[in-house]
Amino acid sequence: MSHRLSLQLFKMTNVKALAIIVSLLVFTIAVAPNITGFVTAVDSGGCRGVPTLTLDPNPVQAGKIATARVSGLMDCNGKTVDLKLDSCFGAKLGSFRCVDKFCTSTFPVKLSAPKDYLIAACIDKNGNGYLYDAGERAASLFKVRSMPDVYVNKISFLPADPRRGQQVIPVISVGNRGSASAYFFNLRVTLSQKDSNNRDATITSWENNVQVDANSVKDFRAPGYSLSPGDYKVTVELDRLDYIVELNERDNNANAKLKVYP
Repeated sequence: MSHRLSLQLFKMTNVKALAIIVSLLVFTIAVAPNITGFVTAVDSGGCRGVPTLTLDPNPVQAGKIATARVSGLMDCNGKTVDLKLDSCFGAKLGSFRCVDKFCTSTFPVKLSAPKDYLIAACIDKNGNGYLYDAGERAASLFKVRSMPDVYVNKISFLPADPRRGQQVIPVISVGNRGSASAYFFNLRVTLSQKDSNNRDATITSWENNVQVDANSVKDFRAPGYSLSPGDYKVTVELDRLDYIVELNERDNNANAKLKVYP
């Protein structure tokens, strides 16, 4: 083989190699058009941690909103959390995106049928399209109830600034935040004043059985009292006999001050 023929073959080989390299570069750019020119690591799903799902309030009244929150995550900016019934393969309630590294975003959950639900929070941390990996699922029992929830909304007086000899009528505003009516529960109003030992001494008391519909507020008037000038305390107690079962028992009592002028 002559020297000239060898040189031509060498040039042809280099041209083919160059063409192959150019073709590979064109293919790579077409597949990954966002190349910046800098070497970047393949996304390995930097999101880590073990998710914990909480719902507040829980229990919640049927038809009322609870707030779903996921904690225990780190470096999960931009990841999506799906909320589903029963498991990560159940019906989807909704989703929210993690707006910071700790995924402090929240999502409102509202269910109308009273029962116990299992709510699942599902996050594809490593971006592989599956939710089988450890630390990608959390679940919480969500208790939805249809119950009354009575509370003392307000205590006022007629007249607002009573004087000696005037009858003072306490007006008790009772609310029911619940999704069920509260029937025939006890309402007691007690009027007291400090004695010589600085203790509350009962002057008079009135009680009756009342009813408040679901999601409503109702006013009740106690009998009028004619009082001497001075400072008084009015105490209101709802469901003192624990007749009704309600979602929150801690807001059934309230106090108010009453001043009678000369």
